[in-house]
Amino acid sequence: MRKKLAYVLQRVGFVVFEASDGLQGLKQTATEKPDLILLDLKMPGIDGFEVQRRIRESKSYAHIPIIFLTAMGSINIAQIGEALSRGVNDFVTKPFNVEKLLGKIDEILKHPKHA
Repeated sequence: MRKKLAYVLQRVGFVVFEASDGLQGLKQTATEKPDLILLDLKMPGIDGFEVQRRIRESKSYAHIPIIFLTAMGSINIAQIGEALSRGVNDFVTKPFNVEKLLGKIDEILKHPKHA
């Protein structure tokens, strides 16, 4: 799914950096300083919740908007509430509509919420 999503985002003009796991994602956040992070909850190594926590604790990267990507049913209401209270900007459940995701990205980049 990561490759397919990267292809779609590149086709509409985004510069995309991919990470195969949470630690690589954190390293790329430090080197690439992205405008937005699409973060899968289930990843090898550390999960999306831990990546989000580390990003929000960083003075340098806490402002970067994060959209969680998750399979329907893999997250409960309590986890959603906790993630939102800790600075996740939005959630998208898989499988997702690409146009809807692009709309969310556009909205967040135009009107970011700061953690």
